[in-house]
Amino acid sequence: FPSHDSMKVATIERIAEINPHPNADALELAKINGWQVCVKKNEFKVNELCIYITVDSILEDCPQYEFLRSKHFRIKTIKLRGALSQGIAFPISLLKSFGHDIVPLDDNIEGTDVADFVKAKHYEKPVPANLAGQIKGYRPSYIKKTDEDNIKSNPGIITELFDKPYVITVKVDGSSGTFYVKDNTFGVCSRNSELKRDDNNAFWKVAIKYDLENKIKQYFVNRNIALQGEVYGPGIQDN
Repeated sequence: FPSHDSMKVATIERIAEINPHPNADALELAKINGWQVCVKKNEFKVNELCIYITVDSILEDCPQYEFLRSKHFRIKTIKLRGALSQGIAFPISLLKSFGHDIVPLDDNIEGTDVADFVKAKHYEKPVPANLAGQIKGYRPSYIKKTDEDNIKSNPGIITELFDKPYVITVKVDGSSGTFYVKDNTFGVCSRNSELKRDDNNAFWKVAIKYDLENKIKQYFVNRNIALQGEVYGPGIQDN
């Protein structure tokens, strides 16, 4: 899986479709990389390049994004006049407003990561109160954050996987956890932090319940190993 540190939250993409908005004369529905985005009427044309910022992103507090202040600069899936909007699109000139030259508009430019240029990053949820333990420190830098990218962000995968076997699984809606052994020392992490041992903390409860420290050391002798997955149960993500 790609790490959140490397996932692209703001890229140069091409407008695949423009369709009328069913309930708003001043808006249109653009199809960008498989996602539907509400845009101003006549702001974009089919096949035109744009800067697309994904949902679950957050933008810096700067003049270019002043209109998003009431949204706390977060990009989420919303409905505008009854139509789903997944992400936000800006003209390619947004780059110039941040003092960057507009890149050559050649055939290889689609998918270019411009998050740093337009001051966008992935939004990280704070650790819920029911998961909070005593913070030992930041998640160790040698352990990556992991996630599964949405297939709508990679429509080419459908063609690549055509006619191949696959397995359907359930995506458990929990909170990302990491359990690791490094140099024979066991550690437990939430998505962003390493946690001191606390038997009442959900992450440590999982580690203790499944005896993860001993199992990792038993099955991966003298190896540095991290197990990553979803910690889930009552009270987590409204379960």
